[in-house]
Amino acid sequence: MKKVLHPRGLSFVVYILATISMTAFGVWAIFESAFYLKKDVFLGLIGLFSGIVGIILFGCLSLKLLICTRIELQNEQIFVHKGVGTKGKDLMQHEKRIKYAEISEIGFCFTATDSEGKSLMNILRPVFYLLFIDKNGKQYAISMDYYTKKQTILLIDTAILRCNEVGNSLSITSGKDFLLDAISQIKASVKREKVKKGKKRKK
Repeated sequence: MKKVLHPRGLSFVVYILATISMTAFGVWAIFESAFYLKKDVFLGLIGLFSGIVGIILFGCLSLKLLICTRIELQNEQIFVHKGVGTKGKDLMQHEKRIKYAEISEIGFCFTATDSEGKSLMNILRPVFYLLFIDKNGKQYAISMDYYTKKQTILLIDTAILRCNEVGNSLSITSGKDFLLDAISQIKASVKREKVKKGKKRKK
């Protein structure tokens, strides 16, 4: 039976609230422009244009993000839909299809790159990725930035279960234990980086 994970994480909520705010600003700008058109046609037209652009750009972006961003746990594979970007050039998440029978290992990384390992201007902080590594060593990175811990655990546990069903046993047995260990390692790594930066500043 197919399961679908829709974004519910804090980063996603913040992003949606920000785009809704900008859309609301666009609506406000349109109403304000009606007032300015009577006094200053130029300012009125600027306000009208800004409002329309704001509604179209941020409103459509929010809608597209809500519709497109999801992870499907299908019977034979994990299907990750691509995220939202400009003609695919600034996507954080690229489309991924990972068959359960081909998975050899599950790992993670914490990096400020997209799911292809490329640096982008719009990724300003490290993002948590689940790594599904196939039997040929190829890595499939899934950004969990927009998803909750509970959803991340569900994804891992479902992958373990489906892999077992096709006779493909993995070394990890619990999504919760895996995530707790990953978070612990990330916190330790961040702490080490802070210590290094502190020593450099003293020098």
